[in-house]
Amino acid sequence: MSRAIGRKVLGMTLADELINIVNGAAEDALRLAGHAVLEEAKRNVPVGDPDLDPDAHVTLRESGDVEIVHNPFGDLARVTFDAPYAAKQEFDLHLKHPRGGGAHYLQRALTTLVPEFQRIVASRVDAETRTGRVSDPRRSHRRR
Repeated sequence: MSRAIGRKVLGMTLADELINIVNGAAEDALRLAGHAVLEEAKRNVPVGDPDLDPDAHVTLRESGDVEIVHNPFGDLARVTFDAPYAAKQEFDLHLKHPRGGGAHYLQRALTTLVPEFQRIVASRVDAETRTGRVSDPRRSHRRR
């Protein structure tokens, strides 16, 4: 292995170790961003009139979920609401919501939080690479 690529540490180069740490931090950040979108969407979720709702026992707020999906083009966070008529509540602009919330509750949450995503990813990567977990034997001040 050439010195330009990196020093081999326990069968793994320092570059490989850094890539693994950054990838792990990015996945953590993706999960955090997904949960932030979910919480924002829950604040925007429509609240209808219990007398007029098809099923008064169904609530969108409790049906939200975040799933990390791995695919060849890059990982993504899938934020879903799986309650009956969640899609209708998201897209039907003619529905009335007398007690708050409204259509496009999920889309509005994503649009609101997009500017925060870069900060979330940067803070997770920074936190992971600052911990001293990288085993570079040339840096004596790092913990092993």
